[in-house]
Amino acid sequence: MSTFKTTQDNLKGLSIEELLQEISVMEPGLWENNISDELDWWAVSSDLGIIAYFGSEVDAFRFRLDYINRILNP
Repeated sequence: MSTFKTTQDNLKGLSIEELLQEISVMEPGLWENNISDELDWWAVSSDLGIIAYFGSEVDAFRFRLDYINRILNP
């Protein structure tokens, strides 16, 4: 089972307010970037760890909202 699916399963049952607090976007420099020292990646994460990486802030926030929507509306 993928980490992506496991994270979704662990967040089921939370309200939208709780999910918005639990799932966040971390800007480059706020987390240890092991992918590449030359690229500034945005990370979408929860307390369970990083869920996905993105090259732009807009893409990261778009994914975050879509991810929350998938948890609320399976």
